[in-house]
Amino acid sequence: MPEKEINAMLEGMPKPHPGSAELEKIVENYLKGQNIKYTDDLITSLSTDTAPFFQLSPTVGIVMTHDIEEENGVLLFAPCYHQACDNISNVDRKSFNIALGLISHLADKLAFN
Repeated sequence: MPEKEINAMLEGMPKPHPGSAELEKIVENYLKGQNIKYTDDLITSLSTDTAPFFQLSPTVGIVMTHDIEEENGVLLFAPCYHQACDNISNVDRKSFNIALGLISHLADKLAFN
């Protein structure tokens, strides 16, 4: 994406809310401590799934455990996503367990610190 387009997109996005950097640091420390590979990246795809969260929530984070690669509009790591074949059996157990661990860690840190 050309820098001009990125700058225009960023100008329209909500500014980070107080606490966002602290949450990001907690997530980063947890993932590093668990030796979980991740990419620190700017989310540029405000699809129908993510846009409402960014618009309504003061602090939003997304942790992806897969590269977001698409072919003809289909996510390669989740080809049934939003398709008739999408069901509970498609949940990636490793990703699910990472998310549960991270949620538990965040709840602990935010409740007791």
